[in-house]
Amino acid sequence: MHFRLSALFLCAAAGLAAAPLDDAIALFRQKRFPEARALLEQLVAAKPDDAEACHYLGLTLSRRDTPGALDEALPWLEKAVALRADDADILGDYGGVCLLLAGRHRSLSYAHKGRVALEQCLALAPGDLEAREGLMRYYQEAPWPLGSRAKARHQAEEINRRDSSRGLAAFAYLARADDDYAGVFALCEQALRQNPDDYVALYEFGRAAAQSGEHLDRGLTALTRCLALSPPPDYPGHAGVRFRLGRLHEKRGDRVAARAAYEAALALDDANPQIREALARLQ
Repeated sequence: MHFRLSALFLCAAAGLAAAPLDDAIALFRQKRFPEARALLEQLVAAKPDDAEACHYLGLTLSRRDTPGALDEALPWLEKAVALRADDADILGDYGGVCLLLAGRHRSLSYAHKGRVALEQCLALAPGDLEAREGLMRYYQEAPWPLGSRAKARHQAEEINRRDSSRGLAAFAYLARADDDYAGVFALCEQALRQNPDDYVALYEFGRAAAQSGEHLDRGLTALTRCLALSPPPDYPGHAGVRFRLGRLHEKRGDRVAARAAYEAALALDDANPQIREALARLQ
């Protein structure tokens, strides 16, 4: 799942110190989560009704590499929604965390809250693609009668209409969800015929190869090419590419290369539990 970030406004006047909340948000964006948390906890203690501080405290807590991180984050995001119910960013982040918790706890209540929050977010900001991606996943993964393949595809089409790269990722996700890896490969090859350096198509091809065990050599070439390109915003970067390379090397039976790829991924994203788990598996 993806979290959105509210815009960070820095003081433009020379010599003017940033406000404490701006400092905390800057720390969050730099992934200095313990420092951001300490400052945000001071801010909400001093100003309990500061919706933005509650919002970022919830986001910061959600980034902790502990089993209960999302559960600890949710009350702060709920409070932020209660304080500012017309803020699309807050609604989107709250809805995203609810849906993650719904999957973790198999909770229909969290699923309902998450869907409603994302729908409210889109009512305020129809162009919010993260909210549309969250709803797409909800409708694709939720059991009947909550889920709807048609509604999931509708969200993918709306995403594609606004951003073709994210649309490709959305349609690839739907195909993967149906174990239709041939469909993923076809989507990616079509995009790569138009642009051989399409980062999203290369990444999705490599991911599908690593997951399916098919086209492993082509997948390795695709992911390696990604490392020479700049990742688009709001899409897995080179840490994600190296993680997928590790998976692909595992499929090829090359544990040494897999370990090297995971270590390189961890050097870029040391807070990612998936990478740590993959490395531990190879010990």
